[in-house]
Amino acid sequence: MTGKDQLELDSLLTELKSAPTNTDLINSIALTYYENVNLNSNHKDYEYFKMAYETDKTVKSAHNFAWYLNFEWGEPEKAIKIQKESIELNPKTFYPYYQFGFMLLDQKLYKESISYLEKAAEMSNRKDILHNLGCAYFHIGKYKEAKHCFSKIKEKDDIENISKYALALTEFQLKNKDKFEDIVMELESTIRSKVHQTISGYEIGEMFYYLNNHQKAVDCVVKQGLQSIEIYEWSELSYSLNKIDNETWIIELNKYISKRQEWISELNENHEEWSHYSSEEKRERKIEMEAEVVEIQALITNGIKMPSKNIKQNIMYDNCGCLLFGCETHGNIGND
Repeated sequence: MTGKDQLELDSLLTELKSAPTNTDLINSIALTYYENVNLNSNHKDYEYFKMAYETDKTVKSAHNFAWYLNFEWGEPEKAIKIQKESIELNPKTFYPYYQFGFMLLDQKLYKESISYLEKAAEMSNRKDILHNLGCAYFHIGKYKEAKHCFSKIKEKDDIENISKYALALTEFQLKNKDKFEDIVMELESTIRSKVHQTISGYEIGEMFYYLNNHQKAVDCVVKQGLQSIEIYEWSELSYSLNKIDNETWIIELNKYISKRQEWISELNENHEEWSHYSSEEKRERKIEMEAEVVEIQALITNGIKMPSKNIKQNIMYDNCGCLLFGCETHGNIGND
């Protein structure tokens, strides 16, 4: 938070009356609203980001409005269109290229994202850019290129181990089983009991499942905390637990059923816990949970089939964070 008060905002608004086409000033007002929730009402931040863009389509005004539309307003298609306008003005900084590449990546437009992420990586040594470029290569099956990206990221910069995890998955896709196993064993040593990091015992347990080492998979889950996971939703870990300890597997699934039945009862009784749901949302949620109960009961009766190894769904992007020009909270550069 920049901690600006109403007087400072009023000063900016007064200045704007004398310079109504100053997009840097309009952008400063937008950021003041955005960074100071107590001053922001009726989406004033949106109003001024849009005003700056419509007043003069500069790299900064288009880029910042696109960022807001994508990350705050929930209009990725419109954001991508406006971000492209920023790119067409040949930016001098990496912000627009990275933001555009990340938006495309997030919309699963992997091939389209690569040239912009590559451009950003040429202009900046930020590890999240390199990681996300590796993810884009991974998704289109260019595993050697993905490995090159993930391998270049220094361990000290990979605080949550997402790049090491991605490298392990890439080695698996390259059929380098020994290298994959080496990384999994390294990651196993990082599991902190009861503390759920980005790459935790659950993700590491899944990789032991890929090695058909069900005992190790279960050990990772137990170390991380069996009570902290909905085992039904982690099909690979559920399968491993079923193989190693069928009794515990059934107990955990029955807990899942009991919880769903409890929630269904609350919905039937219009319990206050669900008061923020609309009538239609309550009806839909009840139908979903009733179907889950039937599915889990059938699972207990019939057993669980070995899940397929769909590794591509496991790769994790590194959040690009705030890329707003002029954001004081994050110390961003003021302009292109």
